[in-house]
Amino acid sequence: MKKLIVIFLFAVYVCSNGVVSAKESEQPTLKLSASELRTMQERTFETADTFKVMKSILNVLQDEYYFVEQTDSKIGYILAAKEFDTYDPYIDIKETFGCKKLMTGIKRYSVARTEGNYTVTSAGSKTLVRVRARKKILNMYDVEIKVADLVDKTFYDNFFDKLQVELDSYKSPEEASLQQNKEQTSLSTESTFEQIKKTQTANIKPKKRHK
Repeated sequence: MKKLIVIFLFAVYVCSNGVVSAKESEQPTLKLSASELRTMQERTFETADTFKVMKSILNVLQDEYYFVEQTDSKIGYILAAKEFDTYDPYIDIKETFGCKKLMTGIKRYSVARTEGNYTVTSAGSKTLVRVRARKKILNMYDVEIKVADLVDKTFYDNFFDKLQVELDSYKSPEEASLQQNKEQTSLSTESTFEQIKKTQTANIKPKKRHK
């Protein structure tokens, strides 16, 4: 009888802690209008080269350990995702997904997934990039338990800032060829000047001093 009472009290304790943890893990949802959300998810870049932008996005995603699942250069579309093991002690699930370790164990969550849809659109002499990110929680059978839009300005700002750095450092084949030609021309010009200087120096005869 005592064993049954102990088991019953333990079950009540676990359930009550689970309820508290679930309440604590709920993150306040930032309510934004469609235009405000679009402003957060979009940025315009000072280049008309959409291929360059697509390539730079892929480089940033790979640097951030995203797995690129789908690309279409014709329509300017990229689908990429990054997955986490919810049991990994080095991953802060609460910060990104709003779930504590205790809850992931009780509800048998297995995978936390950040998924991003990236679209690249030509805008005259500029290029418009839009990102729509979602966070998902999957159980051990890969069934989606939670799906929600990722409404985090810092997340989008960090991505766009890294993309700008990548664009600044990236050179298309044409740009690389042009830069190489400029460097070769510069070296050739310097070499010519050096040769002229040496020739002039060799032709200058020292003046004889009169006693």
